[in-house]
Amino acid sequence: MATETNPARRIIQLREELEQHNQAYHGSDDPAVSDQEYDQLFQELQQLEAAHPQLKSDLSPTGKVGAPAKNTFQQVRHEEPMLSLANAHSEQDFRDWLKRVNPNNQPMAFTCEPKMDGLAVRLEYRNGVLQRAATRGDGQVGEDVTNNLLTIPEVPRQLNWSRNYKGHPADPEPGSTECPEYLDVRGEVFMTKRSLKEVNVKRIAKGEPELLNTRNAAAGGLRQLDPREARERQLSFYAYSWRNPPARVTGHHQGLQQLQHAGLPTVDRQFHCETVDQVIRQFKQLQQDRQSLDYDIDGMVIKVDDLTTQNQLGNASREPRWAIAWKFPPEGAVTTLLDIEISHGRFGRLTPVAVLSAVQLHGITVRSASLHNEEDIHRKNLRIGDKVVVERAGDVIPQVTRPANPVDTENFPMFQMPADCPSCGQKVTTVPGEVGHWCENDDCPSRLPEQLTHFVGRSCMDIDGLGETWCKLLIEHGLVSNPGDLYHLTREQLLTLPRMGNSMATRILNGIEASRHRPLNKVFYGLGIYRLGRDVSKTLMEVCSSVQQAQQLTVEQLTWLPNIGGTIAEATQRGLQQPRVNHLLERMAAGGAVMAKLPEDRPGYGTVEATNQSAVQAGAARNEEEKRTMEQSTQSRTLNGQTYVVTGKIEGYTRTEVEGLIQQHGGRVASSVNKNVNWLVVGEKAGSKLKKAQQLDIGIMDAKTFFAHVEGRINWPE
Repeated sequence: MATETNPARRIIQLREELEQHNQAYHGSDDPAVSDQEYDQLFQELQQLEAAHPQLKSDLSPTGKVGAPAKNTFQQVRHEEPMLSLANAHSEQDFRDWLKRVNPNNQPMAFTCEPKMDGLAVRLEYRNGVLQRAATRGDGQVGEDVTNNLLTIPEVPRQLNWSRNYKGHPADPEPGSTECPEYLDVRGEVFMTKRSLKEVNVKRIAKGEPELLNTRNAAAGGLRQLDPREARERQLSFYAYSWRNPPARVTGHHQGLQQLQHAGLPTVDRQFHCETVDQVIRQFKQLQQDRQSLDYDIDGMVIKVDDLTTQNQLGNASREPRWAIAWKFPPEGAVTTLLDIEISHGRFGRLTPVAVLSAVQLHGITVRSASLHNEEDIHRKNLRIGDKVVVERAGDVIPQVTRPANPVDTENFPMFQMPADCPSCGQKVTTVPGEVGHWCENDDCPSRLPEQLTHFVGRSCMDIDGLGETWCKLLIEHGLVSNPGDLYHLTREQLLTLPRMGNSMATRILNGIEASRHRPLNKVFYGLGIYRLGRDVSKTLMEVCSSVQQAQQLTVEQLTWLPNIGGTIAEATQRGLQQPRVNHLLERMAAGGAVMAKLPEDRPGYGTVEATNQSAVQAGAARNEEEKRTMEQSTQSRTLNGQTYVVTGKIEGYTRTEVEGLIQQHGGRVASSVNKNVNWLVVGEKAGSKLKKAQQLDIGIMDAKTFFAHVEGRINWPE
């Protein structure tokens, strides 16, 4: 659909979309978008939150890393957070980062290494003995994967700290065997290309599906419940940093050598660069060599080498300021666009998908790629039968980017979206001003695969063992026509599926059994209702003791609840009444799924009247808050009546918008600086108006201070 223009709604939209992508990438090891697409959404959210600080939230993806840990593993809280990395997609991005870390252009050394496409882990060594290994998780809490990590031959159970290092600057005293009492080692678990081929040969022989890429294969292998299955993945590991190096270790590269001497593997392509030009040369060389490496990489990590400087630069909320990942540009291949098919989303959105003549790209055979929407196809001038360029942006999602020979495109017809749904025949609809095409038939059979995959996902009913492939097979073999049918499956039915064995059937049945008692917010989210996201699901759980109670709330009552506006309230109320949803709830209930909170979990919430009363109370509180806000706004207007001039660029706003805000709060706006002006609001690249205001001794405030005044967080200037 078209991009939302209201900042508050767009921020909510971006947060939910990024949370879903985080869960797909970090939680399910199944990314849905390319790295570049993710980065664009992330940067848009960062810019909006910077422009509207009153909308900032600690729960925003901009302040978090990864996705929550799975319940199937013991959870581990990291003493120091495991952060992510900021990304650079061009040399200019890299140089902009350099200006931030070294604004005075002082001599500075860097440690550079390939950016592996694997899974970040943390190893705890006490007195040289490995005690525990954990995944990054959401950066604060990860998963205990010690048993699986010990299947990796390169990981030492005990460090050999007494080796002869031949006078290395980081050596212990001569003859000393003393090992640090505690070591917090950070590293990456990955799979080599050779291992992927060998593992797939064995899987094909067993009738199991091939693993598609090394990253997902490594992440999935480390999360196997049985360490024997993890060992079969032939995983590898390398250490890239530690949190508590001895005082004698002063540089990052030196620290890596110390770890290597102690027996921990480090990446074989480390570069110690004394100048920026050396960094750029190494990046270009690594990009040139990437296909010859036995492991997949998607860029180069650049770190300030000096540890003292690292500490001075510190960390942002989710990433260190002293390091950046410079991503490789996507590489492409030429193939034929054979056809354009239509895929269905769980809410009925129709998306065109390119059917391609098979082509090898980064070791992966590509036969299809998303085309986003009809407008995107027309903008790129893509036509069925033409030669096109395919790229794997971020080395993940294939994309058709352009015609290979634009001169010939006129010989092929331009694609048009169908007028009727190819699956159910219902008329396809559009929304004026938006680019999406929709089938509004709630019972359209093509929605089911996406709905079922969503329902079993970790953010919803979290049914262990049921991935996208098994969901499709269940539908294709007629075992599931509604997600609620899962609660009626038998072992005998599961064993009729191809490649289904007893152990997998047991795992799935155990996962279904565990899901019968999920928290109510997961049930709400699993229903797959348009605009009923995770935040709204949590809000509903706070005031409702069952799904049935939520179904009886009116649109007005829903709007009284926190985080629920009119549009979301209407979509939620309408969705909860859908026949599809009612049928799903009936099948779940008949299958023993609990869709209500236990009385002791929420005393006082046992009736519809109690729920309505809660909504009324929330509405009254909201009305009171709105009243206070209006009073404060009126008070601010009585305090000013002053004249303002706006100059320079204010991020996230046009000058007209800022001036409108001034007038809304009772101020006057002037176009030039003179003695009658009270305040000059200054953005970036302010020019002559700033100098004149200084000469006339006129009050000057930056954009941050101005917005603080507008929001009432500090007194309005007299």
